[in-house]
Amino acid sequence: MNIPKHINTQFDQILHFCYNTTEGISDYLIDDYVTYKWTGIIANVRYPDLGPKKSALELLHPIFNKLININHNNHSLTSFNLQFGFQEKDFFKTYTINGYKMTAIELPKKTLHDQIIEEEITKDNLAETGTAINLDINNKPLESKTNFIET
Repeated sequence: MNIPKHINTQFDQILHFCYNTTEGISDYLIDDYVTYKWTGIIANVRYPDLGPKKSALELLHPIFNKLININHNNHSLTSFNLQFGFQEKDFFKTYTINGYKMTAIELPKKTLHDQIIEEEITKDNLAETGTAINLDINNKPLESKTNFIET
C-alpha cells in the first residue's frame, strides 16, 4: 500500500492536528455527567486489488464460490454481501464482507446554478476496486435498546 507523501512525511503534524480538532468537540461527545451503558468500535478494512482493473463483483466471485455452497446454474452473480454476527461473553461482533469501488471523476469548478452535471462511471475512471471487511464490536445493552445513557 502506498501511503500519500504528505501523510508519510508529516505524520507528527497530522496527529497533532487530529488531536487538537477532536479535543474541541470531545467535551460535547463525552460528558462527565453522562454514563454510557454501551460502547463500541467499527473497523473498515479494505483490500484493494492491485492487478488489472476488475469490477468489485468480479473480485467477489471467488469469495462467493468458497463461502456459499449454492448451485447458481451458470447464472451471473449480480450482487453479494455477507453479514454474520456472534455474541462472545458481553460483546456482540458483526462481520460484513462486500466489494467496493472508487472512481476518479473530475467535476467542473464552476457551474451555472441550475446546471445538471452527468458523468458516466466506466472502467476508464475506475480508480480502485477491492474487497472490504467491516467489523462492528459493541456491548449493546440487553435490557433496553432505547435507553442507552443515564443522566
